[in-house]
Amino acid sequence: MLKDSWVHGVFRAVIRYTRSSSIVSSCCESLFLTRPSLMQYNTTRDELLESAGQVFANVASGVLRVRVKHTYPLSQAAQAHADLESRKTTGSVVLIP
Repeated sequence: MLKDSWVHGVFRAVIRYTRSSSIVSSCCESLFLTRPSLMQYNTTRDELLESAGQVFANVASGVLRVRVKHTYPLSQAAQAHADLESRKTTGSVVLIP
């Protein structure tokens, strides 16, 4: 049944396109999508500190911009959580002490 659907065609195209990448792997007609995490790029504390330093340097120089959409005083943390759960917020939410 799956072989006659458009989904099968899409999966075959994804497998062909990404066969050599670590994002998609195929075995025994099963498709597994993986999501890289930080630990795949920084395996030691020194690597993590170096990467963090590069990110903060790029923020300081203006190469990267930090966009904060919503701020709440710490006393309104419960309201911030309620707004997140009800999807009233988008983007970053920051609690201010």
